[in-house]
Amino acid sequence: VLTGFIADDVTNNTVGATGVATGRNAGTYTSNLSATGTDKDNYNITVANKDLVIAKKDASITGTVTNVTYNSLTQNQDAAVLTGFIAADVTNNTVGATGVATGRNAGTYTSNLSATGTDKDNYNITVTNNDLVIARKSLTLTAGNISKTYDGGTTYTTQTADLIPLTNQLISGDNVTAATLSYTNKDAGVGNKIVTLDSVTISDGNGGNNYDITFADNTISTINKADLFLTGTRKYDGTTVFAGSNLSAIGVHDESFSVIGAGDMTNLLSKNVSANPIGTKLNTVTGLSVGISHNGGDSGNYNLLDATRSSVSLSKADAIVTANSATVNYSGGLQTVSGFTASGLVGGDTEKDLSGVSASRTEKAVGSYITNAIGTDSNYNLSFVPGYFLIKSVKPTDVVNPVQSLTPATSISTSSGGGGKVAIAAAPASVASNQNNKASKECSIENPNDCECKETLVPGIVFCLI
Repeated sequence: VLTGFIADDVTNNTVGATGVATGRNAGTYTSNLSATGTDKDNYNITVANKDLVIAKKDASITGTVTNVTYNSLTQNQDAAVLTGFIAADVTNNTVGATGVATGRNAGTYTSNLSATGTDKDNYNITVTNNDLVIARKSLTLTAGNISKTYDGGTTYTTQTADLIPLTNQLISGDNVTAATLSYTNKDAGVGNKIVTLDSVTISDGNGGNNYDITFADNTISTINKADLFLTGTRKYDGTTVFAGSNLSAIGVHDESFSVIGAGDMTNLLSKNVSANPIGTKLNTVTGLSVGISHNGGDSGNYNLLDATRSSVSLSKADAIVTANSATVNYSGGLQTVSGFTASGLVGGDTEKDLSGVSASRTEKAVGSYITNAIGTDSNYNLSFVPGYFLIKSVKPTDVVNPVQSLTPATSISTSSGGGGKVAIAAAPASVASNQNNKASKECSIENPNDCECKETLVPGIVFCLI
């Protein structure tokens, strides 16, 4: 309310007020009034803030009593009843209820209702919980025809397929996850093995307590022959043969057998060492057969060797790689030595097969250099021996620049200090050191080797006094 202001100022909006309290949800909102307009500074204004109060609405949430029969599915209590809420809040899901009772197993479940939504705090809500009741079921389980692979004992490890006949007797959605079954004899046999069903584990979410269970046994089960697993390793030899002397055949409970035979070129798909750390399978077992047992195993309980049940590996052979060496005369340009030789290669391999190895050195100046081979190979453990690269000094007349030929003296000028002449010759710096700074009568432009010469800062160039 504006009091004491000139009517025209109010009418013309040159004075007014802002900051009235606003709100949507239940609660108390205090205004934060202040004057506005171009004429507000013409008044001594007293501001008195007041409250906007929005009261909560009374409402209730009531659970629904629900009775159902166990069906292996999760079942829900009927929806709670909402009373006293504004319809738009319910329709727009700004108020609702959560916590209805849910359950899958036989038993009684009580709801734990509470209000949800952004408008729930605008209500004084009364909550009344009620129950969901799920009843139980009874069943007789009869074991189906089962089989296992020879394992040296009479115990049985239940397979998923063996549980299907048991699971099919349960309500859909539940499963028999384990069964205690045992054979009366350990040896292999088909359709004549007696199996007793001692217990089962039912996955019904209630430890089997959704059922009353009785059991029956099976008398026509099977024990199949087991497979032997081939393992072995040998060094890379450039062939695809894997001899029995490099293999062992392993059965159940560590029963083991020797493997005899020289093998065959079809044993491996590749002659190369594999990067797979767990090995590779044999391609065939041609030329291989089971020998004697090392610890009392009976081969009659095992199938013939099979390449699909194998894991073999090749280890790298050892080889020495020596970088090539070379001796060349100084040319004034870049010169390169490259290549290498290798010893210890097997199976007809040559240096060309070491595709990951290289050796090269490029230099220009006179000197002796080390050449190194680098790289790796999947089939060889490589040791490296360095080579050398020697660039020898030459007489000026022997040097050829990559751009132009150099004469013994490429320029002649009068010395400002000694009055003689200076020849700039393309000769190695060693020429100067060999002269002992002493000129001879044979010194000439054409023969600077007999001149008094001094080294320059340019490799291969000296100043010679003519």
